[in-house]
Amino acid sequence: MEKNFKRAVGIDLGKRTMEVRFIDENEMIQAWNAQTDSVGREKLYAKLKEGDLVGIEVCSLAFIIAKEIKEKTKADVVVLNALEISHNICKHQEDRFRRCAKDSAAS
Repeated sequence: MEKNFKRAVGIDLGKRTMEVRFIDENEMIQAWNAQTDSVGREKLYAKLKEGDLVGIEVCSLAFIIAKEIKEKTKADVVVLNALEISHNICKHQEDRFRRCAKDSAAS
């Protein structure tokens, strides 16, 4: 079953603070930040909605927050490995470069 997400939510976690970006269907970006303590996390959970897809970079706190998001909200959450994302982006850019070079050579 395919899900249609209404917003993408990216969370960058530090030891004491988190930076959050909400990206809606129109690609409008809203920035928000809070402390990573329990009060700040509860404020985050209050902002999450059903239909949100939340991405968090891997760290020990990410697993705690992901678990709490699953328990306390109707949002979907994934914990992301930055190295894998970086590798996939680089591969995508290499493929694009090769296609552009091939198209230029054919012209």
